[in-house]
Amino acid sequence: NSGVQIRSQTVGDTLEGRVNGPQVEISLDGMAGYVYGEAAGGWMTPDVDRTPHKLFNDGKWNAYHVVAFGNNIQVWINGEPVSDVTHEERFESHPKGFIGLQVHGIGAGQGPFEVRWRNLKLRDLTEFKTLYNAKDLKGWKTTGNWIPQKDRSVLIQPRKGEQGWQRYDAYLWSEKKYKDFVLDVEYAYPPGGNSGVYFRVGDRDDPVKQGIEAQILDSSKKEGPVSAHDHGGIIGTAAASANMSRLPNQWNRMVITCVGSHLQVELNGEQIIDVQLDEGAMKDRPLEGYIGLQDHGEPNNIKFRDIRIRELKH
Repeated sequence: NSGVQIRSQTVGDTLEGRVNGPQVEISLDGMAGYVYGEAAGGWMTPDVDRTPHKLFNDGKWNAYHVVAFGNNIQVWINGEPVSDVTHEERFESHPKGFIGLQVHGIGAGQGPFEVRWRNLKLRDLTEFKTLYNAKDLKGWKTTGNWIPQKDRSVLIQPRKGEQGWQRYDAYLWSEKKYKDFVLDVEYAYPPGGNSGVYFRVGDRDDPVKQGIEAQILDSSKKEGPVSAHDHGGIIGTAAASANMSRLPNQWNRMVITCVGSHLQVELNGEQIIDVQLDEGAMKDRPLEGYIGLQDHGEPNNIKFRDIRIRELKH
């Protein structure tokens, strides 16, 4: 038994007091990855959402991925989503604090436990801005049927008869252009779902020739090598180095980093693209442009959420 403390505090000015704050659980009882309020009111992940699971591998290395952004905390274990908690009041009482690795000690017949840690990495999200406010389409432009949902996502639900991917005005387009950036977005597709993340689009009326597309496609059942048209590939440029597709209706997370002509894409925790755009088919594309989410037409009802961007200044 152990845990990862985030945004935590102690009583007094030293680390000698009782730690209190959100803790991402490490345990063998099926509760690993859920968020507990250590000396802060007990479980933060609601009881109804704490379904026992077997994602934590006893005696082996486990990969934890924790995203704390605003009043939302998300946790993945070994690439699988475990907990997604939004709590206005309780998280507001812990807006910031230290990160800590728990020593559980001896108590109630438990411990001591030997826990090993490695590859601790931190990405500062304080300079990221939210592109989708989870309420309306402020900051975006579209003629498509993009519908805000109660789960803070936005759903593309093509109207009856709206088919095909060349309906460019129906895509969800940013009103602002972006040059160098880190774009972080999550999405869930239905079985066979098809969409894409466009970026550096110089002309929203011609995004295929005036921009770049990272493919979104249900490739979860794909066997063998993947192409540039499979999930995570850069259309016309590069195939993903691995098929990291999650099953339909599960959330995928894509992180796109553009610095000059250097493009990197991370999908579900794995870097799958690392290319120099000026050395391939995209060498004539703009270095600045709009960001867009593709409406591929019926029946591609795809949800997007947690769309964030950090502009990189030089």
